[in-house]
Amino acid sequence: MKLPILLLLCFSISPIYAQDTAPDIISLPELLYLDGADLATEDIYQSLLPFDMAAKISVYQRDDSYLLSHLRLEQRNIAIRGGIKSKEEIYGNLQAKFYNRIIIGNFRSELGEGLVFARASSAPRLLNPPHPQSYSPQGLALNLTYKNWSMLVIASGLQRAVKLTDGKISVMPKSKREYLSSSKEEIGSVALWYASDGYHLGALLYQQRYDRGFAKAGQDSLLQVCSFFGQASLGEHQLSMESALQKGRASLKTEWQMQSGIFWQRWRYGYIDKYQSPAYAAQPFRLSKLDEREEISAEASIQLFPHLKLDAGAVLCRRLGSLADPDWLSHSSIRLCYRDRDSFLQGSLKLIDRQILSAIDSSYVSSIPLHYRFQIGASQQIKDAWEIAFSARYHYQEKKAAFSSGSWWHHSFGYRNELWHLKLAYTIWNSANFSMIVPNDSDMGYESLGRNAIRIEGKAAYKLPFGKCELSLRQGLKEPYASSIDLQLSLLK
Repeated sequence: MKLPILLLLCFSISPIYAQDTAPDIISLPELLYLDGADLATEDIYQSLLPFDMAAKISVYQRDDSYLLSHLRLEQRNIAIRGGIKSKEEIYGNLQAKFYNRIIIGNFRSELGEGLVFARASSAPRLLNPPHPQSYSPQGLALNLTYKNWSMLVIASGLQRAVKLTDGKISVMPKSKREYLSSSKEEIGSVALWYASDGYHLGALLYQQRYDRGFAKAGQDSLLQVCSFFGQASLGEHQLSMESALQKGRASLKTEWQMQSGIFWQRWRYGYIDKYQSPAYAAQPFRLSKLDEREEISAEASIQLFPHLKLDAGAVLCRRLGSLADPDWLSHSSIRLCYRDRDSFLQGSLKLIDRQILSAIDSSYVSSIPLHYRFQIGASQQIKDAWEIAFSARYHYQEKKAAFSSGSWWHHSFGYRNELWHLKLAYTIWNSANFSMIVPNDSDMGYESLGRNAIRIEGKAAYKLPFGKCELSLRQGLKEPYASSIDLQLSLLK
């Protein structure tokens, strides 16, 4: 335990949660928080995966209370998955899969590097439905194979809520909500690829149509994209790329990844020309949601000792053909992680150019002041059943004549045996001038914290013969004294 204590002293200012050890350290929660709901939903489906019949029902009693439920049924060659969120309105996504080849209902797609659909870590595939309140393709999907050839066919049609300006679409949210207007979305796509040992190459045709025009210049209600994609695994190296053609202009995203013994690295390059992103494409860049830019990123990881790992990464992004913007905007990270059987300690530092987060904090716009993020997380197993853990974050936002700062601290003490899991915790945060995006265990996968507050939290989970029951309580100790009660019941067979 001497090494964790020394590391704690080295990183004494600083949340990554104590369990966050993902190799990707260059993501920014402030830019990616909208994806948290779909990731949290996928985690629920994965937890239900080992069972033929499973359901999870969650009741969130808050200022804005709601009910959330997920279902998974599988019998021979038929699988049904779906989720419902009930507030003032009822939102839901449901899919039926037959013979692992045919899907009817709501689904998500992974293909290539994310220029048309979500980014794929391997060959194209169809995924579970997203969060009940998220839009996704809705209709019919076929995933067909013959020898080394595969084909993915998608036909989707649904009504999406929109805001109109002068009869044209000005806002089209990713999540379902009650707007006064709507627009019919129709999507058709065909992808064909050839796969052999360690590689695949293919092409995709995509068409998207809305029954209303867009208010923003350059966005068309009829969109057509042709994409070429491929991936190859060559021993220690893995290469992947996708190039998309739209209105005679080509965009490109590519990646090289290498693993050799204790060393791992990943390099990415993206070039996005004037490009209207399809409805369910991935975010074009790590540091921007706009087009006419290029981006370079590098990540590396090395296992220094059996229990000690160092990660580092950087992203550079610039706008093409503009003299007004800085040449490059950057985001850099470094992280040190220690883990053994009983102990975990992780500290990280992020440096972020000011303009990257202008959409989050627009109170000050000037040259290139930096933002800093100091983070630390730790846990210690005490004997077999007891655990103590904490995670903390400090934000410093540099400005010309002043600065904004924010801090967050979470400390918990837990007990676990074969039947029970009990946890008691408190959280303190201080963020007067901006909102911090902090991951949590809600259905959205995150919470946005501002002002100054302190709360106490308690959680109890009990393993039943047919599933699991969980109860979570949160009580604010400062005005407005916010309270919440979350009750979750999992039925598994």
